[in-house]
Amino acid sequence: MSDETQAHQRRHENLAPPPPDLRWFRTGAWLVFAAAFFSMAFVHHPQTGWNVNTRLALVFAVADEHTFSIDSYHAVRKTETGDKAFFEGHFYSDKVFGVSLLALPFYQGMKLLAGGAPPFQAANYVLRLFAVSLPAAASVALLWMLVVRLGGPPRRALAAAGAAFWGSLWYGCSTVFLPYAPGIACLLGALYIVFFPRARRVTFANTAVVGLLCGYSALCDFIFAPAAALVGGVLAMRLVDQGAFFGMRAFARMKGDRSNGRTCLALLAVSFAGASLPVLLFAWYSASIFGSPTIPYEFEFDPLFREGMRQGFMGVTSPSPHALWFLTLHPFRGILFWSPWIVLAVAGAVLWTRSAGKRRIVGWAAAVSFAFYVLFNAGYYMWWGGWCMGPRLMLPMFALLPVALAEVVRVRKRPYLWWTFAVLGTVAIALNMPVAVMEPQIPQGNPTDLLFAARIGDSLAVPQAVYWRWFFSPQTYLGIPGNVLSHGGAVLAPLLLMILAARILPARHEAFERLELPFVNWDGTAAPLPQTVPKRA
Repeated sequence: MSDETQAHQRRHENLAPPPPDLRWFRTGAWLVFAAAFFSMAFVHHPQTGWNVNTRLALVFAVADEHTFSIDSYHAVRKTETGDKAFFEGHFYSDKVFGVSLLALPFYQGMKLLAGGAPPFQAANYVLRLFAVSLPAAASVALLWMLVVRLGGPPRRALAAAGAAFWGSLWYGCSTVFLPYAPGIACLLGALYIVFFPRARRVTFANTAVVGLLCGYSALCDFIFAPAAALVGGVLAMRLVDQGAFFGMRAFARMKGDRSNGRTCLALLAVSFAGASLPVLLFAWYSASIFGSPTIPYEFEFDPLFREGMRQGFMGVTSPSPHALWFLTLHPFRGILFWSPWIVLAVAGAVLWTRSAGKRRIVGWAAAVSFAFYVLFNAGYYMWWGGWCMGPRLMLPMFALLPVALAEVVRVRKRPYLWWTFAVLGTVAIALNMPVAVMEPQIPQGNPTDLLFAARIGDSLAVPQAVYWRWFFSPQTYLGIPGNVLSHGGAVLAPLLLMILAARILPARHEAFERLELPFVNWDGTAAPLPQTVPKRA
């Protein structure tokens, strides 16, 4: 390192404040994780549906019979499913296997401890808890960390993470063996690594992990691929900034040392290699079954599913305005009706698009993800998503959109946004949590033919209301101590842990400096100290 660079660093070290105490940050993350995890650990849904059963059947078939065929399970009462592919006389799961792969080692461990195949309900609970709920809890903690690092006060960030999770179908779909929670966790983890790497720059290990996480999210479900592409775009922006290409450092403003052009291209190549591993794994899986890399939906056994998936691109055509109505504002599946805080998250994302640095990048990614998944869901042939408490095909946007709540909960900036969010977040939790605790895979409540032909103005039944009333009915708990324990624990455990976190965490913080550190170029020369901009009152 040159003398000039050393002198530059010494001058900065003399001016730099002492390193902040971040114990509260780590403690807060663990408390948020524990609150989310215990709220899901208290819940068990013994009635599994087709979507869950086809994924569990694949786990059982691989572990018990060493085959991908689910012939022994698809028609059995406990694991009966219509979500299956049929090829050359055998039945297979029609889903990608990301969540089943996560559950496989836990099922093998259960078999080892039990000396054979464990009871179905025990396997259902344990596999869901560790393959789905554990990643879900990690993703809520990651969301809280991102909101804090991007300017949200720690205590208000608790409200943001809590409303996003418990005030939406994200929580309900994390209490059953579905792939959405692991996919969201992968993308939130990748986003955090890109924005806040431990080193002063994104390294080869960072990009490999980010690529692997993005690829694995798509291995959980195909619909995560667009969200993974957005996170990949964030990584590309990071590398453009790290290499100071096209004058983009002022746009992205990410802390860390610079890298030369070849290194940045190599980093990008490593990320693509990491993302390709899950894709190649699925290509091998499908080729071993169908003879060539393909998508199992092409061999759907159910005629309705088979014909529907042949429409457009994997069942997706142009968005229907009628479906848009029922998916946004109508109580049957309206994401804005059941989770009204999303309106403020979108507003925060739009405000961030007019900001700079990381906030601008997240703002654009969050806004695009919201628009894309709403239109995507409205263009899907079975837009209501079958048996579920909400529009589950929109769930990948929860890896990006709730991060924009950091703008909504900021102190001294647009206080009306915070108070509006506090009200809407509370309403969302009160609407969603009872349904999620009772039964997130609720029947669709309307005939399939009626839903296919639904038009704006039609009166559709709202099946969530039945479970909401059951949750608050005294008859649900009289003489049934299990309901008192599970439902009460699911509500009280996270509440008490979040109150404890609010007591420990500071109301505000200045631990994460907002000014850029001096950069060191890839050739060892010192970069100029960035211009500081006074904070707005």
